[in-house]
Amino acid sequence: RPSSRSTPYTRDSRKVVEELTMSFRFRLTKKALLRGLTVLVSVVLTVTLFDATLFSFHPVCMCLSYVLLMTEAVQTALSFRDVVAGDERVKGITRHMVLNLGALVCAVVGFAAIYKNKIRLGKPHFQSYHAKLGLFVFISSILVVAGGLISFRKIGLIQLFPEKRHKVIKWGHRMAGIVTFFLGFVVAELGYLTGAVTKHGLFIERLLQYGTIGVASLVGYMAYRGMDEKDSRTAGNVYTRTGDSLSTINVSRA
Repeated sequence: RPSSRSTPYTRDSRKVVEELTMSFRFRLTKKALLRGLTVLVSVVLTVTLFDATLFSFHPVCMCLSYVLLMTEAVQTALSFRDVVAGDERVKGITRHMVLNLGALVCAVVGFAAIYKNKIRLGKPHFQSYHAKLGLFVFISSILVVAGGLISFRKIGLIQLFPEKRHKVIKWGHRMAGIVTFFLGFVVAELGYLTGAVTKHGLFIERLLQYGTIGVASLVGYMAYRGMDEKDSRTAGNVYTRTGDSLSTINVSRA
């Protein structure tokens, strides 16, 4: 009978396997729920508000920008933030960058649409809280994306700055991104109170409001708890005690 000190699967190791598996499934559930909410809000808003008029490009493009693409970009950033270096991190940052660039393109189209529509109607710009805060978030989004391009070492722009400033630049990009992201959702909520949305009935208004709040809440929770600090590889490895040291066992081989 083999000694318990050399047996790879003890009661403790099985418990660790179960906990990691449950944790992995929980992360997948959160990701699926988050993506489901972003798609739901985007589809409902697009189907309800888009009628091919100049104005309708504004809410649709802004929703695609902040609710759909930027949310996915933030989730991507959360998933690779514990990866120190290597191709995996580079791929994650590249995906994060592409999503943010796509979000910015949509935001530019949405901003141009509402700005031109105001001119067409002869109305003054930036009068409401929605418009004023929206302008701030739009400008901030441009700066955040620019900061991200500078921060991405693969591009090489960060080398133009002293080494001692690199951490400050990256920290500034992250903090500005967080503020911009959540303020974007505040702007969206203010937009849902305008006549463009309320004229479609209370059900649509509440669906968009609660769906957007749900997305912001999930992202906030995931960021706070750090539940995406490790990706699916975490569930593939467990640690079992062999003697006085720890050895790694791949669950897929168990």
